[in-house]
Amino acid sequence: MGDGLFAGNTWDSPPLTMVTFGNKTPNSLFFATDPVAIDSVMHDFLAAEWAINSGANNYLRLANLAGLGVFERGNSSGSGYTRINYRRVEM
Repeated sequence: MGDGLFAGNTWDSPPLTMVTFGNKTPNSLFFATDPVAIDSVMHDFLAAEWAINSGANNYLRLANLAGLGVFERGNSSGSGYTRINYRRVEM
């Protein structure tokens, strides 16, 4: 499970709005049975908003190579994933 209720661009940032969430705070929870896949998707959401160091997802690449889960890049709309079964559920 990933907590995406609020987001900030630094560890001590106040909650910030995100364009990908209609200029509101994310107010989202992320669920997965694959810890590498969920981190990959959450990384893509953050990368869509803010500049992220190009090596920030190296641990995901290594985890994928070690067989610990699926690393794949997509986009915050959920498209671009072929190995991750991305589903968005609105409640």
